[in-house]
Amino acid sequence: MDEKNILREVKIRPIRKEEFSLWKELMNKYHYLGYKRMPGKNIHYVATLRDRWVALLGWGSAALKCKVRDEFIGWDEKKRLERLFLLANNVRFLIFPWINIKNLASKILSLNLKRLSNDFKLLYGHPVVLGETFVDLSSYKGTCYRAANWIYLGKTVIGHLKFPR
Repeated sequence: MDEKNILREVKIRPIRKEEFSLWKELMNKYHYLGYKRMPGKNIHYVATLRDRWVALLGWGSAALKCKVRDEFIGWDEKKRLERLFLLANNVRFLIFPWINIKNLASKILSLNLKRLSNDFKLLYGHPVVLGETFVDLSSYKGTCYRAANWIYLGKTVIGHLKFPR
């Protein structure tokens, strides 16, 4: 099967309560940072291909302060404190090491962003209007985020920040 047809079969959904232990175990085993409890409000996702798990994602509350993000948005401290809850941080993204499908990462990010706001609204009573992530550029280039139309904002104290368009 060709790449485009395979990518059409990718699905993403929040994990079920009974799947959390497995999600956590796999994240610990295969993600270079392992599992850490995500900050604030969070949602854990699984990406599947023909009902098989191929990737895991975790979203948590946005970073409390991030100069490049706040300048990009145009927030002063008051606005940031009032509206920070509308942002979510892609804290973890893991494609299993045995999965090798071209463009899979950007497809998963795109699918996840399409449903993230509604999932947050159902779970927490409010939408998400922007997502953020930090990429360790000493180990990764952030290519999948760029391919999914995230905007590189620049270097931060703790890493590099990107936003989806």
